[in-house]
Amino acid sequence: METKIDKKELTNNEKRIKLSEILQQANNFELNGNMIEAEKLYLKTCRIAENLYRHTFSHKDRLKVIECYQKISEYYVNNSRKDLVQRWYQKIIGILQDSSEINSSMDELRYLIDWYIKTINLMFDNNDGNYIVITSKKMLHKAKQLYKKTKTNEDLKFIVLSKLFLANAFYNLNKPINAYYYYRLVALHMEKVYQKLLDEGAKNDLLFVYQKLILLTSKKYLTILNKKWKYRILELKETNNV
Repeated sequence: METKIDKKELTNNEKRIKLSEILQQANNFELNGNMIEAEKLYLKTCRIAENLYRHTFSHKDRLKVIECYQKISEYYVNNSRKDLVQRWYQKIIGILQDSSEINSSMDELRYLIDWYIKTINLMFDNNDGNYIVITSKKMLHKAKQLYKKTKTNEDLKFIVLSKLFLANAFYNLNKPINAYYYYRLVALHMEKVYQKLLDEGAKNDLLFVYQKLILLTSKKYLTILNKKWKYRILELKETNNV
C-alpha cells in the first residue's frame, strides 16, 4: 500500500531564496550556451515570482517579478526575438500600471513612463501600430498625472512625446485626420520651445513635424491647410540664415 508524503509548503522567504537560486542557474546555462535550459528556467522564475507576488503584494516581491520579466526579456533580446521581448515589456508595464494606481509617487510614475517609452519604441520596430496607439494613450494619461504634480518642463516633455508617438502611429496606420490632430498639437508646443531656446535641436524637431504636416495636408480632406504649414516651414528655415 502506497503512502502519500505531504510536500512541505515553502515559506515566502524560502520561495525567495529558491527564486534567486533558479535565476542564477538560468544565468549560468545562458553563459554556457545552453539556451533551451536557460529559457525554461527563466520562464520558471517568472511563474514563481508571479505566484509569490499574488500572495504578498509587497513592494519587494513586485520588484522581483519585474526583475524576472527583465531577465527573460534580455534573454529574448540576445536571441533576436523582438516579438517576445515586446510581450514581456508589456507585462512589466502591466505590473507597474497596477501599482501606480496605489502608489502614484513621482518616482513611480517616471519609472512607469520610462518603460512606456522603451516599449513603444520596440513596438515601432515591430510595426505594431494598434498597440502603439493603445499604449501611447495610457502613457499620455500617466504623463498628465505626473505633470499635474510637478509642473516642470522636464515632465511636460513626456506629454508631448506621448502625442508624437500617437501622431507617428496614426501616420503609419494611414489615418491622416488622427495623425494631423496630434502632429498639430506637437507643433504648437515645439514652436513655443523653439521660440524660447532658439536651439538647433529644437529647430530640427520642429522641421520634422512641419514636414509631416505638409505631407498630410497634401492629400484629400486636408489640402486647405497645406499652404499654412508650407509658410510655417519657410519661416522656420529662414531663421538664423538657414
